[in-house]
Amino acid sequence: MVSLTHQLLNTSAISGTSLMNANASGSVNAFAQQLESAIEGYLANSGNGSQFEIDVTSNSGQNSAGGSQFTVTVKNLDSGSSSPSATPTSAATVAPTASATPAAATASTPEAAAVTGPVLTAAQKAQMTPTQAYWASQPPAVQALETTPDDERPALAEQLANEGYAIDVPIMVWGWDPLSTMIARQTAGYTWVPSALQASIQEAPGVGGVTGATPYDPSSPPAGSIPVSTAFAVGTNISADSVAEMEIKANSFTVGTPATSAT
Repeated sequence: MVSLTHQLLNTSAISGTSLMNANASGSVNAFAQQLESAIEGYLANSGNGSQFEIDVTSNSGQNSAGGSQFTVTVKNLDSGSSSPSATPTSAATVAPTASATPAAATASTPEAAAVTGPVLTAAQKAQMTPTQAYWASQPPAVQALETTPDDERPALAEQLANEGYAIDVPIMVWGWDPLSTMIARQTAGYTWVPSALQASIQEAPGVGGVTGATPYDPSSPPAGSIPVSTAFAVGTNISADSVAEMEIKANSFTVGTPATSAT
C-alpha cells in the first residue's frame, strides 16, 4: 500500500475546509499527472518501482471535505492484481515530498537572504494595483509563481516551500485575488493561515468544543505561517481591482487595519 501524508496544498484561510473547494482552472489534471509521476519516482528510488504501475484518476464532483478528489491505483505487476487506495486522495492535502515540513532557511543558504522580499516605496506603490504590489513585495524566487503556467505551478510551489519560502497556496498557486482573499480572512477573524506544507487549521476563530480539534490561537502563529495583512495594498490603486473593491464595500473594510480575532 502506498501512503502519502505530505501536505503541499494543505492550507486553510477561511475555515478548515472551505478553501479546499477551489483550485486554479486547469490545475487538477496537471496535479494528478505530477502526483502519479512523483509516486512512481518514489517507488523507483526505494527499489520497488519496477514492480508497480501507478494510475491517478480524478473523481468527478466534490464532497464535503472539499477539494478535487483523486483515486490512486497501485497495480502489482508481479501478481497482475491492482488495488485502489482505501480513500480518495485530495489535491488539497497531498503532495509527494520527502519531508512534511519545509526546510528552514539559514544564514548560510541563498534562500535566507531573499525570504523577506523587497520593500516598495510609496511612489512605486502608487503606480501599482494591489495585486501588482503583493507580488512585487515577494522574494524574487516566489514572484516567479505569478507567471508560471498552471500545470507547472504546484511543482514549483512545492520546491520553494521545501527551500524555506512561505507559500500562500490559494493566492500563489490557485491564483486568488490577494487583497480580497486577505480581506475575507481578516473579517473572519484570522490573524495567520498555514503556508504550504503546514497542517491545516482545525477550528475557525471563535469556534471551540470540537472533540479532538486544536483551537485556533490568533496570538501564536506557527513559524513560517502566512500573516493575514492588507498592508501591502496601502497606497496602491485599489479602484483598479474590482474584486477587492467589492469586498471592501461589502465589509465596510479599511485597508491596512490590523487583523483581530473573531469573538
